[in-house]
This record gives sequence, structure tokens and C-alpha cells, in this order.
Amino acid sequence: MTLAKSFKQIILPLLMLVVLAACNNAATPGAVDSETNLDEILAPVGEATSPEAVLEDTDTDGVEDSTDNCPDTSNTDQADADADGIGDACDDDIDGDGIANDVDASPDDNTVCGVDADGDHCDDCASGVNDVANDGPDADSDGICDVGDYEDTDSDGIADAHDNCAADANVDQLDADADGVGDACDNCPADANETQYDLDHDGLGNVCDPDDDNDGVVDGDDNCPTKANADQADSDNDGLGDACEFFIRDINIPVEKKPWENIWQKNNSWRVDPDRFRREPLP
Repeated sequence: MTLAKSFKQIILPLLMLVVLAACNNAATPGAVDSETNLDEILAPVGEATSPEAVLEDTDTDGVEDSTDNCPDTSNTDQADADADGIGDACDDDIDGDGIANDVDASPDDNTVCGVDADGDHCDDCASGVNDVANDGPDADSDGICDVGDYEDTDSDGIADAHDNCAADANVDQLDADADGVGDACDNCPADANETQYDLDHDGLGNVCDPDDDNDGVVDGDDNCPTKANADQADSDNDGLGDACEFFIRDINIPVEKKPWENIWQKNNSWRVDPDRFRREPLP
């Protein structure tokens, strides 16, 4: 057999088989040739399907580290109050108001942190975050947020509700007669008179005014101290000035049935002293 014939009949077919085998390996994914180490192929497959490789759970709370919002602290519920991606179990600021839990007056409420740096009587976290310049709405634009706003008419730094002189500035709140009315606005600062009654509106309360009706006659000499009567007229000379007595004549009602306590009969007339008739004594 010649060399050319041998090549055609033996060597050429063998070469074709080798080529076909190579093509089959390339077309078939994962095909293994005679030189491939089976362990090298199977090892990655084993690792990929290993439970230890699929789930890494450092804190053993049943939540994989890659999705656990507290991978080092067990928290099965994954609670996250402020939705910042950090679970409450490991969040230093649970409510997200900018104040750490250990100094926050209410670590679970972002509108309360117990801080009032600007002294406006409003929690600095009123707006939901620690912000001194914007610690809540201020409807009246007086610089004090609505939550802590209060009226201070005299601007003495003391709220009207607690100020013993709401209309007159008196930071010291002195009250010499202890009647609840501050000396700065008391019409009788040395004499207790809680009602501040001032019959003649002269700025002096009745308890310390020598002339309550301001008619020029001092109360001790005035025959009608609660009604101005400079002339001191007393028609019937009974010691009671005409200005503060009146007559009820010709009333046919038996004395014992009179409804008034301070009425008496004189000279066939019913005489009534309106001041004595008052059910409530004058201050």
C-alpha cells in the first residue's frame, strides 16, 4: 500500500473524527473532555448548593445578613420606626429626630425630645426633627411656636395666667398685702383687697380710700359715704343723707309681711336705705 493511499484510507478518517469530537465539545455546554478534572467542575456546584453558602446569619435571628437591618443584633421583627434602614434594635436614634436615645426625653416620639435651646417654651423637636429655628408652627408670628405659645400682655416674661399684674410689667411679682394682686397694679398695695373695688374710680380701692364717693366729704363724716352728696342734705334730720335714702309711701302691706330686711317705718312712711338694703356688704 502506497503512502498516499494509506493517508486517504486511515489517517484522514482519524483526523476527521478528532475534528468532529472537538466540535461536539464546543457545542455542548458543560461538556467534559478527557483532560478535565471532574472535581474542579463539581466543587463549584457543591458550593453553590451548600446551605452554609446560601444563608449567612451572623445574629441567628433567621434573617440573612444581606437583608437584615441589624445583622449583628438579633431582631426577627426587623422593626424600623423611622424607616432609615437601621433596625430599632441597633439604631442609636430610634425616632429619627436627631437626638440620641440615651438623652431623648421620648426616644419613640420624634416630636418630643425634651430640648428647648432657644427658651421659647416649645420642644425643639416639635416639627419632627431637632431644629431650633423651626421648632413648630407659629400662627401669630411672635417667635414662639404654637405648642408653647402663651399670652404675656406686659412682656415681662411671665405668662398672663401666672402674672399677678398681667397688664403692668413686674418681673419681681411683689405683693406686700398678699391679696393676689401685685403691688405694681394694686389700688391698695398696703391693704388686702382682692376685688380691687373702687367705687369712685379714682384709682384708690375702697379699703384705703378716705372718700369712697369722692364728694369731698371723708367717709367718717359723710352721711352718705357711698353716694356723692357734697351738700350733705338730710331733710328729715335722721343722720342719713337724702342722696342715699328714698321713700315708699302708701303701701298697704303689713309690716310682718314685708320682704325686705332693712326697712323700717318712720313718720307713717316706709323708709329704705339702699345701702343697708344691699344683700352684699360694700367692700
